[in-house]
Amino acid sequence: MRDGAEREKDVARAVAMAKKAREQGANLVILQLHSIQEYLTYADSWQISAAHELADTGEFDFIYFHGSHSVQPLELYNDTYIAYGLGNAVTVSAPTERYVNNQGLTVRVQFASSDQKTWRVAKISYLLTFNKTGTKYAWCPLAADYPSGFCANESTDAQMINRMEKILFSRGVTQSDIVQPWLISEE
Repeated sequence: MRDGAEREKDVARAVAMAKKAREQGANLVILQLHSIQEYLTYADSWQISAAHELADTGEFDFIYFHGSHSVQPLELYNDTYIAYGLGNAVTVSAPTERYVNNQGLTVRVQFASSDQKTWRVAKISYLLTFNKTGTKYAWCPLAADYPSGFCANESTDAQMINRMEKILFSRGVTQSDIVQPWLISEE
C-alpha cells in the first residue's frame, strides 16, 4: 500500500477484494500488509493510518503486517485486531545493534461464531521467539513453559520476554481472556 492517489487505489482494491471474497462465501477476511520500515519496535504513522483506514471499512476480520523484521504492537481498533509486526521467524545472526532482528512473534488467531455468519476473534495466542546462534542456528520459543528449555539463559530470556511484551502491549491491548501467551506444552 502506497501513499497519495496510489493509496486510495490500493485501499479501494483491498476493499473490493474483501467484498468479492465474502460474496463468494468467505466467512473471514484477513488482510496482510507489507511494512515499509525495518527494525522499528513501534507502529509508524503510515502503518497506523493504513490499518485504521482499512479497519474502518468493516471488511476485515484481522489485519497483520510483515516486513518490519522486528516485533511491533498488537492493537484493537474499531473491533478489529491489528498485529503491526511479527519480527522474524527465520534469520541469520544480526549484528548486536540489530538484535531485534533475531526476535519474532507467532500469533494464532482463533475465530468463533454463534450463527456461522458473523465471526469474531475469540482468542489470540502469542508466542515470542528468538533465533539462537552460536555453533548451530536454531529457532527457539520464548514461552513461559519453556518447551525447549531456555533459549539463552534464564535471565536473558526473561529480559527478552519483558522487552517484547512491553512492545506488544504498547497500543492498549492487554493480556486477557482473548489475548494470552501460547503455552506450547499445554497443546
